[in-house]
Amino acid sequence: MVVVILGHPCRDEIIIAGEKSLEVGGPSYYQAHVFRELSYDDFMVVCHMPAHFFNVFPAGMRVCSVITEAHHIFTNEYPDRDNPDIRIQSSNFPKIPITVPQIQGFISGLNVDAFIVNPLNPYDFPLETIEYLKSFDVPIYMSLQGFLRYKNKKSSGLRPNKHIKEIVSGVQAVFLDETEAQFVPLDELDVGEIIITNGSKGSRIIGESEIKIDAIPSNNVVDTTGCGDTFMATYIILKLEGYTSVQAANFASQIASEKTHYKGPYKTNKSF
Repeated sequence: MVVVILGHPCRDEIIIAGEKSLEVGGPSYYQAHVFRELSYDDFMVVCHMPAHFFNVFPAGMRVCSVITEAHHIFTNEYPDRDNPDIRIQSSNFPKIPITVPQIQGFISGLNVDAFIVNPLNPYDFPLETIEYLKSFDVPIYMSLQGFLRYKNKKSSGLRPNKHIKEIVSGVQAVFLDETEAQFVPLDELDVGEIIITNGSKGSRIIGESEIKIDAIPSNNVVDTTGCGDTFMATYIILKLEGYTSVQAANFASQIASEKTHYKGPYKTNKSF
């Protein structure tokens, strides 16, 4: 089973209660590490990034990239160390779309079983790219946050995307958080599942019915950046392996909780 993770790694500036650090980030980066750490090896990453970003992925991982100088830069500020649910985010909003001719060259001839689509802003995935992925007639799992972002004067804001119903039509599952959900007509989406996360308050899954999932408490929160991407990747892995949505979400909550104990991507057997 071949899973293709699409989306750009980025440079994260993380500020926690005034203390600043620089990390590599982005959904494709965090998700790839989860796939590798949970021993799901039949996957590849398709993205745009500078050449020096290649060395942040584990050796032997299949990463196919258009080399660019432009790349996403995000500032994630957590003003209250004791409340990681509060985040102020801003971005440079580069225009580096993943186009059909580019991904055709990477995935032609592959027997793809699923796609994971991770936009960081609305420019990352043009509608024609989304339609091309749908033509494979395989499950598509999609993060919605990037489609809702826009650049205002001080930070990255959120607003409705008039194309969102067309973008997500027919996909297996979409992922977003409770703040982002306010800008999406959830009851009008033609999708298999809607997974909505809410930090330390847990998550909910909207399908034929709504299921609420408790968060796993963490007593040693160091950094929550990337936890949503970690949750998403874990959930997808278990769903692809045949587990129920409840089983997948509960395990994803456990892995996301473990991720909060340190900076960087998820690692098994991490010393806390």
